[in-house]
Amino acid sequence: MKTIDAKGKLCPQPLIMTKKALLVMEESETLQILVDNESAKFNVSRFLSDNKMEVQVNEENGVYEIL
Repeated sequence: MKTIDAKGKLCPQPLIMTKKALLVMEESETLQILVDNESAKFNVSRFLSDNKMEVQVNEENGVYEIL
């Protein structure tokens, strides 16, 4: 699993970090993105869904984990 820690970063930074990570990942790998604001959660999740990727979002103590 590859992890991107984008906590404290505002959009579009988490989305840019996600796109860069996807370019170098294997198809079978899982990407974990950690964000701490609603806007980043929404934008990253929507980007992944729009690109036909399975998305799972969990929230704990104000931190969103997007898989």
